Amino acid sequence: TTATTTTKKKNFGRNLTASEEETQEEHTESSQEEDNKEEQSSVDRSDDVVSEECERALLQQTLIRCLCDSLRVCLCLSNNNDTVCKMIGSMRSVTKLIKLLLVYSADIASEHRHDVFVLGLSFLANLAEHLQENRKMILEIEIGEEDSQYLQHQSPAMCSALHRIQSNDANTQSPTTTTTT
Repeated sequence: TTATTTTKKKNFGRNLTASEEETQEEHTESSQEEDNKEEQSSVDRSDDVVSEECERALLQQTLIRCLCDSLRVCLCLSNNNDTVCKMIGSMRSVTKLIKLLLVYSADIASEHRHDVFVLGLSFLANLAEHLQENRKMILEIEIGEEDSQYLQHQSPAMCSALHRIQSNDANTQSPTTTTTT
């Protein structure tokens, strides 16, 4: 028994008793457990980030599908139907849709942008096709300073085209007087 209690092992150049050796092994095991916990925590955090990104992408795809489906319904309802076009044209949400199509289109994922453009612009064509008040409403949509700055940053060509359209509309609406001598 005295041989087991006095048995010493060499570690880092010094002799350890059995109790010191057990303490050191417990410390090593607890350090390894802490390292494993830290690694697992790091993996869990990265899994959370990936999971959030997947959820965000799935939500974005779902919203784009809903937008496209809504535009399809509006397109079908407004096709050669002046009564529906007049009702839809009087809604404030149409201005939001036009801003979405013209100003914030760069935020729509590229694989869905074409569908949204075709459906949205077709719907706007249906609205403006037979009703002068809808044409006027579309041309009178004001793009605020914040929207204009965003548009200028995202698509300078689109911004200048919208300004030209609005200035041409202002020129055709203002009465011009011609004098003959």
